Amino acid sequence: MTGRVAAVGPGTARALRESGFPVHAVARASRAEGLAETLGGEVRAGSRVLWARAEVAGDVLPAALRTSGATVDEVPLYRTVASPRAAAAAAGLARGDNDAVVFA
Repeated sequence: MTGRVAAVGPGTARALRESGFPVHAVARASRAEGLAETLGGEVRAGSRVLWARAEVAGDVLPAALRTSGATVDEVPLYRTVASPRAAAAAAGLARGDNDAVVFA
């Protein structure tokens, strides 16, 4: 592989490495804005970027890359799905069953 690989966060970077992909950049902040900032100095006019994304994704990252002059090929590769326990968890949250909620 001749291209460089970037990951939105350490978990994604770990999964990529475990799958045999070298990771050249990891976002300092694990979100699209953080990845756009991390790639800001690396993606230039004329660059071609393959964005392997979720089926439903925002446009922050591709917009930032295109502003840098890159051509962005978007390929939806995965779908985020709720756990079978999601409905029960949401109901418990609505009832106030939890003292805290943590998203990680």
